[in-house]
Amino acid sequence: MSSKASSSAAAGKAELSRELAEKKQKLSRGKKEKKVSKGLAVLLQDVSENGKEGKHVVT
Repeated sequence: MSSKASSSAAAGKAELSRELAEKKQKLSRGKKEKKVSKGLAVLLQDVSENGKEGKHVVT
């Protein structure tokens, strides 16, 4: 293989791995956001339930 061919192959692999990494990041970010929103919903529910009873929730 010539040096040009090997360098372009390496560049192609780097590009693919970068794209994969970005996709994984987006996926994990999406999962985290879902967890956070679910956590917030639970917190808000707790606050509203405790608020009815006159309790203060410290987080």
